Amino acid sequence: MNKLFLLISATIISFHIYGQSSSVIDSLLTDLKSADEDTIKVELLLRLFNPTVVNDLDLAYKYTDQAYRLSEKLSFDKGIAAAFQRKGIIWGYRGNVEKARENYLKAIEVHKRLDHELIAATLIYNLGLLYHEQGIYDSALVYNENAAEIFLSYNDSLKYASCLDLFSSIHNEKGNYFLNLKYATEAAELFQKYGDELREADALIKIGMGYINQGDYASAINYYESAIILYRKHNDKHWENLVIQKIALANLSMDEVEKADSIIDYSLLLSDSLGSIQILGEGYDIKGEIFIKKKEFHRAIDYFKKALEVNKDAADSTFIATEHISIGRCYQQLGLYDKAMNSYLSVLPISLKMEVKENLRTIYANVSEIYEISGKQQLALNYYKKYDAIKDSIYNNEKSRQIADMQAKYDTDRKEKEIALQDQTITILTQKAEIQDLVHMRLIVSIIVVIIFFILGFYALWLRLKKNKLAQEIERAHLTHELDLKKRELTTRALHIIQKNELLENLQNKVAELKQNDNGHGTSYREITQLINTNRLIDKDWANFKSSFEQVHPDFFARLKSVNSTISANELRLAAMMKMNLNTKEMASILNITPESVKKARYRMRKKFDLEAGSNVHDYLVKL
Repeated sequence: MNKLFLLISATIISFHIYGQSSSVIDSLLTDLKSADEDTIKVELLLRLFNPTVVNDLDLAYKYTDQAYRLSEKLSFDKGIAAAFQRKGIIWGYRGNVEKARENYLKAIEVHKRLDHELIAATLIYNLGLLYHEQGIYDSALVYNENAAEIFLSYNDSLKYASCLDLFSSIHNEKGNYFLNLKYATEAAELFQKYGDELREADALIKIGMGYINQGDYASAINYYESAIILYRKHNDKHWENLVIQKIALANLSMDEVEKADSIIDYSLLLSDSLGSIQILGEGYDIKGEIFIKKKEFHRAIDYFKKALEVNKDAADSTFIATEHISIGRCYQQLGLYDKAMNSYLSVLPISLKMEVKENLRTIYANVSEIYEISGKQQLALNYYKKYDAIKDSIYNNEKSRQIADMQAKYDTDRKEKEIALQDQTITILTQKAEIQDLVHMRLIVSIIVVIIFFILGFYALWLRLKKNKLAQEIERAHLTHELDLKKRELTTRALHIIQKNELLENLQNKVAELKQNDNGHGTSYREITQLINTNRLIDKDWANFKSSFEQVHPDFFARLKSVNSTISANELRLAAMMKMNLNTKEMASILNITPESVKKARYRMRKKFDLEAGSNVHDYLVKL
């Protein structure tokens, strides 16, 4: 398995990451010896994973399993999940997909139970990586789509970009070059947005590969060069060298042989200085292809053999088979048919086992050609039939791929148009909604303004009414006060008349006594008595009394006359005094008559008013 998957998976963990040096291992083991049986010891065991996993899988598994068992004992869910995750990485590196999947799913289950949705999604993404590395692309797509959906729901655009990058790789392997280019472009844009330049460079390489598959080598080189700029910025010589080799191949495809040769020579020097054996072998292979282009087949064979030599311990059987086929092609061009045949037939079994159709097509075609040259027509025909069958299979696969690619492009274009139409519809509806909202807002504002004016008007009216009411109350109080003054004045006048008459009556009584005792002054006494009787009720007193009474009880006399027009002046005076609630004695004193006369006058007045028997004339006049 590609170590890139392992390194990516190993970095997506929840504990600290340490270097892979032996000093780090020694330091961790020292701490481990003195550690108690607690979560700190679990963390130390888990930290031993990173420095041991690349060089010693068994040791990495041992520490991981110890961490798992201790976590189980402590019921430490976080440690359990991390241990399952690491076991998944180890089994994936060993090529045991089912074991890797089993441990990943256990880790995902624990994280979901802990509501660690994003961590669970990351592990689901790792499963997609695992299946991609194993070439199980449909399963890789399922897991990657699941992870992408979760990342989108959490608005984690950077991790979603990782899913887009994996989509690109999967579709490239499946031959869906349009989708490869689409997803790689989207991933590169997101990585650039978030400043992840190394992963942006990785995505740019995939875009370049997409253009290579479409035969647009110039565009591919532009993207490769953009990736190199980013790798150099981060001093990543390894990936820079890989991209340099891709640029050399692109130039070779454009028949820019000398340019490709110059570029690959630089790559070989860089590989040698970095000690990158695998990349060095790839460089030797490209150098061999360049010499084939130059028709220098002996030199080409030398480089293909160098490629085999530096990769003799490699587990990649497909690469070894390809190198032998390239050597056979060179021998065939040189007319060394036996050597060519031996090269082809030596890798035929492995090519059949691996079902590498491109290699099989080349082997069948070239072996058929050699048998034909050798006059072995039947053998030539047999291999040609095999060539024709595998060619048709490749052709059909290619056509199916092209159709699938065109279908994907059509579906994507249609979907984008539908999305654009939906966006346009949404925009129109949004604008309509905004207009309606504006109309509603204006209506609401207008209603509020009207309500405010109504409230202000009502408040102004209320203030005016309150002011008028207050003025009326003040006026009423003023009138009441004046009426009270008039009543007091009227009462005072009545009392004054009563007091005056009482005084005159007393004086008259004294004169009468003097008259009895003194017979010589009879005439003078009569004159005094007459003067007293005259002043007991004079018109001026009545006029003043009447004026005050009418101010307190306006229209009283008019109402009496409307009831009976024959009422006399004395009766009017009596009625006024009864209205004032004066008693019989007080009325008799003011009118200068006896109390008995007052009673008789009251009786006559009741008859004039045509009151029923038993009715009280006093009550009638008070209510009038």
